[in-house]
Amino acid sequence: MPIEQIHCCLVDDHHDVLPFLVACIRAKKIPTIKRKDNSNSIIDKNDVIMIHIDSHPDFSLPSKNDIRNGYDIKEFSNYNNLNNILNNEGGIAEFILPCIFNNYINKVVWIKPPWSQQFSCGYYNFNIGNNITSNNAAVTLSSSYFIGESIICNDCNLVNETITPINFYVSTDDINDNEKNIFCHINNDHQIPWCLDICLDYFSTCNPFYQEVFNHIKNDDELKVSIILSDEDVITINYNIDNNVVTATTINNIMIVIKNFFHTVRSHINFKLHDYEDNMKYFNIMKMAMDNIVKDNVDNNNDTSLFDIIHCEYHVHLNNFYEILKLLSSDSKVIIVKVGPLILLPHHISTMNEVEDILNRLKVFITNCCDRFKSFPLVITIARSSDDDEYTPRHQCSAIQDMVLNLLREIIPKEIILHDLCEDSWNNSRSLFLNDKIKQMLKRQKVE
Repeated sequence: MPIEQIHCCLVDDHHDVLPFLVACIRAKKIPTIKRKDNSNSIIDKNDVIMIHIDSHPDFSLPSKNDIRNGYDIKEFSNYNNLNNILNNEGGIAEFILPCIFNNYINKVVWIKPPWSQQFSCGYYNFNIGNNITSNNAAVTLSSSYFIGESIICNDCNLVNETITPINFYVSTDDINDNEKNIFCHINNDHQIPWCLDICLDYFSTCNPFYQEVFNHIKNDDELKVSIILSDEDVITINYNIDNNVVTATTINNIMIVIKNFFHTVRSHINFKLHDYEDNMKYFNIMKMAMDNIVKDNVDNNNDTSLFDIIHCEYHVHLNNFYEILKLLSSDSKVIIVKVGPLILLPHHISTMNEVEDILNRLKVFITNCCDRFKSFPLVITIARSSDDDEYTPRHQCSAIQDMVLNLLREIIPKEIILHDLCEDSWNNSRSLFLNDKIKQMLKRQKVE
């Protein structure tokens, strides 16, 4: 039967869509999935798909939880577990894998903008579960995305009863790029249920960690007396970058040197990490290097630990990084250590013309999803992502939100019921789709 209404929630932080999804499952607006060991890349009628349109994959794990207990979020009555995920450090990126563990969805398609490089386009099949060694949640995909969180684990080191298969697709919104779009994986013979999830930072992306480092360096008085200022942003300094000597550079070039360091270390470590112990080795080496930075011990000749883990051809990035650090104040070094690899998160502030171009591509993409899945989305979730960390530039957020809602109403010939859950996603979602008698009972419970 055709869906006459499609429910759409609007939240500030992306992980706050989780209570809404719980309510939709309870109201049977999203079908229940039977657990199966599915390593098949074909998207079929028995799957429930999430199309996740975002500049970030949001595929992290609440790693400090025992997956057998901490992921039990099927009931609103079990508030502690849901609350742990919503308020966990980094929880904004940790809501999708719990959805898979609880059978809300079983396949996720991340649609990424051109400037997001956390995962390459393609299909990824791996497992999540409890690590026998740490007794915490772990993943079996050796990817730089998970490096630094100490959660990578071999399959043989997962507790059997906790193992959950993950089917993860990374795609672009370009329907003409057959090698990079999702449609090559779809079984076109069946109607396929799917949910549409949109983060507004897909259209314009701010990395608040990058911005924090940039602002500190730009205002660093110690840097200003260490160099000759040519104008507000241009400085004179000698160091190697890409094997070329640069004598006049900008603050942006200093940021490139810092990003190159973290990218080089993380990328090289990716080829060595296979299990929890390797994770901890990386973590300890990086912690030692960062401690040395804070203590002003930045002599690269003494830092053998980092040289040991970086191939010779990458040493130039390490040298450049240390040369820059020698010019910075202690406060700037502390900020760099605090931010660490988070400086590599995507950062691209779009012009409004770029936003309109992305919207036009997305309109074609979502229309094709409706055609190829032979259905409209079961539910829609939208995250503003601008109030706290400001991943969506605050000055653009409201305009982008209006444009996205107008686009959806234009594409989908059904009534879109918008639930603004920005104030209190958990309490407002709790009573959604319930009859009046149950709503009154919940109100009495809240008063008591």
